[in-house]
Amino acid sequence: MFSITVLVEDKQLPKLLWLLDGVILDEPKIRPVRGATVTRGRVKSSQPVPGASLPEQVAAQLQAFQGQTISGNALRDIIEQSGGKRDSSPYVLGALKKAKIVSHKKGARTITVLKRKA
Repeated sequence: MFSITVLVEDKQLPKLLWLLDGVILDEPKIRPVRGATVTRGRVKSSQPVPGASLPEQVAAQLQAFQGQTISGNALRDIIEQSGGKRDSSPYVLGALKKAKIVSHKKGARTITVLKRKA
């Protein structure tokens, strides 16, 4: 058994779902990737901060959660919405901790988004 992740143009999604009907065992997880563009066969996200690195894009999205605690899965969802892969969460978390945007204790399941000083 395998699990696959694919990126599909929005106009092709209904066709793909029709082809997968009856073949897959579970419902597919469908998420839009904001500002995604294809350059040289690679998908890049230009949102929410055009040209910024993945940790910078995630930090921009985390501004809405200042002073709150979020789960690791919520952080992975934000990474995915920013155009990154869920597996890159350790790298992104480390970069966010170094920039003092979040705090996280090793082994903890939650992440605290620190308030930014104005």
